[in-house]
Amino acid sequence: MKKGTLKLALGLAAGLFTLAVLARQSGFVTLWEGLGASISTTVAEDVTPPNDACADAVALTVNTDACPDVVAAPTAGTTIDASNESARPIASCHFPGGVVTAQALDVWYTIPVTNGRVYTITVAGAANMDAVVSLYTGCGVATNIAGACADATAGGSTETIVYTATFTGTVWVRVYDWSTTVPIGGDFTIQASVAPLAPANDLCSGAVALGVGASVAGTNIASTADALFGPCGGYGGTSSSVFYTTSVTQTGNGENNVGFSTSFAGTDFDSQIGLFTGTCAAPVCVGGDDDSGNGLQSYIAQTTFATTNYIVAIRGFAGGQGCFTLSPIQLPSITNIAAGAAGVGCDVPTNTYSQNVVVTYTGAFAGSSLVVNGQTFALTGSPQTVTLTNVPANGLPTAVTASLTGGTLPAALVGTTES
Repeated sequence: MKKGTLKLALGLAAGLFTLAVLARQSGFVTLWEGLGASISTTVAEDVTPPNDACADAVALTVNTDACPDVVAAPTAGTTIDASNESARPIASCHFPGGVVTAQALDVWYTIPVTNGRVYTITVAGAANMDAVVSLYTGCGVATNIAGACADATAGGSTETIVYTATFTGTVWVRVYDWSTTVPIGGDFTIQASVAPLAPANDLCSGAVALGVGASVAGTNIASTADALFGPCGGYGGTSSSVFYTTSVTQTGNGENNVGFSTSFAGTDFDSQIGLFTGTCAAPVCVGGDDDSGNGLQSYIAQTTFATTNYIVAIRGFAGGQGCFTLSPIQLPSITNIAAGAAGVGCDVPTNTYSQNVVVTYTGAFAGSSLVVNGQTFALTGSPQTVTLTNVPANGLPTAVTASLTGGTLPAALVGTTES
């Protein structure tokens, strides 16, 4: 109903009274009073939608499946009391019949678009709304974007446009009611979304370098498959995988232990880890894991005896996708053992002597100890020199073994197989 003037005539014995009232102006209106009596009514409000004009289009939040997700509830709208302020022609997909140009009472929305991205706009009409939806590149454009138009259903149904952007900028969304039922116009909800892009490390060739001790927030949403990286231990296959590389350095005569983990709060799906050496063109399976972390998260420890570059593949169980945190965690490692200076000379009664040993280590847990040939030492810093006593003075080589024991497990390893 359009704004205007409503005239109410009341005939009385004393004469004819005429009262002018703005049509549908909200409020309680007294039409006549006198001689101790009155006639009153309530007049409904005529509210033009705020986005009636193209220039006043409402910006929509564009939802997307990402990390974090962008999720906005559908936006409620109406074309009741709207106008066609620019006398814009009906949309190109307008089903024969229904309103003509002058009756196409429209409202407007905008979405930001990026060239090449795929957008979906859905308009769900209420029972009083048979929506027609079309996209435009601007308010001054007379016709809608070719193919970006929807009028395939009846009242109370949902219209959907899937649009691949051909430019970067703004797209205008026009909505009007096809039906000529008076009053023309109806209610609806509208929502926009954009399909996610494949991650940059979707294929092994785009693997992201990740150092030991570092962590990264990642996603395999919209990732594809790298056919060369098949099942490997608990790593289930090629689908929905993303890739990282981690170089583990080991130059001494010991070993370097690193745990690869997605067992963090930032992981929101059933993840799997695959560990490979070799190259992207010729990967070699080292091992994989599905559920050795907290709950459905993954953890795999790897011992390295010489500097090695690992390819780390992350995927979801049964092709699942989501967000994750990945970290190659430094574990306690004895990386080198070397003889130091001789200690006290030979003890004749016991036929033993003392010997200094230099132990290089990394990744010691807080509160842990160094054990060398069964003798326990407090940690003082790597490399650490310890003195072994009661070493047999029999002229034979003495084997030396060392380990880091005890200590407090870091929070990042709680719930994993290291617990």
